[in-house]
Amino acid sequence: MVDRLWDQLDIFKKHYRDYRFGKSNSLKSVLPIIAPKLSYQTLVVQDGTQAQVVWEEMINGEDTAVKSQLAAQLREYCHLDTQAMVEIHYTLQNT
Repeated sequence: MVDRLWDQLDIFKKHYRDYRFGKSNSLKSVLPIIAPKLSYQTLVVQDGTQAQVVWEEMINGEDTAVKSQLAAQLREYCHLDTQAMVEIHYTLQNT
């Protein structure tokens, strides 16, 4: 299965450019242009750096209720990350 995985970032670095991406080819720069209906703005966890901090808090925390809440926030973030990759894949296939 690993052999079938590939990084979409390579496509945006080498083949698919849009001035609206600014100087970045990151998911957070590409997504609003490719799939504007998807947004991280409504989530508590909005980027990878914040996800790492929340993960650390969840792992090291002792309060079960807080850990559960942090886990739910991470799941929402990861769900959107995955959905974003799928939407970008569909767009690339249809371009």
